[in-house]
Amino acid sequence: MKKLFICVVLTVLTAALLLPAAAFAANESGWWDILPLPEWKGLKIVKTPEEMAWFEVHKIQPNVYAIYEPGNWQLAISYLCLGRDKAMLFDTGMNIGDMKSVTDWLTKLPVFVVNSHAHADHIGCNYEYGAVWALNDPGARKSQAGRTNEQVAGLVDPASMSPLTPPPATFDPLTYAIPPYTVTRWLHDGDTIDLGTMKFKVINTPGHSPDSISLLDRAHRLLFVGDWWYNGMMGCGDLKAYTETAAQLAALVPAVDFILPSHNCTMISSVWLQKTDEAFKAINAGTATEFEDYPDDGIRIYDFGYFRVIVALWELRH
Repeated sequence: MKKLFICVVLTVLTAALLLPAAAFAANESGWWDILPLPEWKGLKIVKTPEEMAWFEVHKIQPNVYAIYEPGNWQLAISYLCLGRDKAMLFDTGMNIGDMKSVTDWLTKLPVFVVNSHAHADHIGCNYEYGAVWALNDPGARKSQAGRTNEQVAGLVDPASMSPLTPPPATFDPLTYAIPPYTVTRWLHDGDTIDLGTMKFKVINTPGHSPDSISLLDRAHRLLFVGDWWYNGMMGCGDLKAYTETAAQLAALVPAVDFILPSHNCTMISSVWLQKTDEAFKAINAGTATEFEDYPDDGIRIYDFGYFRVIVALWELRH
């Protein structure tokens, strides 16, 4: 499994997370052995129709649903936030299951999409929605073309799929792709998204990818962080940018109780913003001592216990 893991890391380093940090070291028989993750305990599960069984829906706040995909080792999470007259869907998942059928079932409000970033596992069902918002960034613009099966087949190979949550009958790994879509509004750092019941500040949070955004809801003390942080193998696409963003988000700790990642688990204490800032400071200072190098693959994996960070070796030589 270790060899497979490293192979997939290299395939999707700038596209996704992989397993929670504990899984890599502890599980040889199957990544799904670690499920359910303990962080989900106590969060209210919403009973959905059988045809939506690919998704596990949790009501985590009065106006917020976490739409979770535990059948693929990306363990992707999208968030539906209900407003007065409209609803926001933060990411649309992997396009293994039909996301729109879930949001249509959860709310009669018109739903618009906001992408945390344009990696394949977050834009999979964008094409199902008429309104899609994303950060004004060249990578996000390019991603509107979608992804071919050749580009994304590795995300759904047999080893990445759990036997505990079979995919829908309509899913075919041989034709799996991300269809093209159209962004209808380009966002900028500092923009406001107002749902009436919730108001979000858009924060450009590069590091995982240039187009990554986080959404801050000060009134409810929530920070939706996309792939910038999660309990797992965090892919660092730009060490300098990640370090700067870490300091920026750590400063928000007094204003935030929970962070809501787009993989693995949700409603995580904001203390991890501070710990991530400390981790990146240690990486840059050369004082982070728990790591393993993979010279043939050009990466170093730092272990900070609850999360790990994958950094390109060439960035560490500068």
